[in-house]
Amino acid sequence: MAKTQMTPAALQAALGGDIENAVIAMTPGGIEVQEASEQRKAVAAQRLPKEGTKDRSPLEKMGFTFGDD
Repeated sequence: MAKTQMTPAALQAALGGDIENAVIAMTPGGIEVQEASEQRKAVAAQRLPKEGTKDRSPLEKMGFTFGDD
């Protein structure tokens, strides 16, 4: 198990009653793991407008995918 250490971020979270974030902040690399996870969620939730996109091929060549309406 990873060694935990009380950090200013962990102390602030604990004093605010946010025990989950306090534990994350106390775990080495925990904040970075949490940030990476939230970044993946944010990227997966991104949506672009459909209007004005008649020719999708240039976007598809760049890696964009188009889902159902």
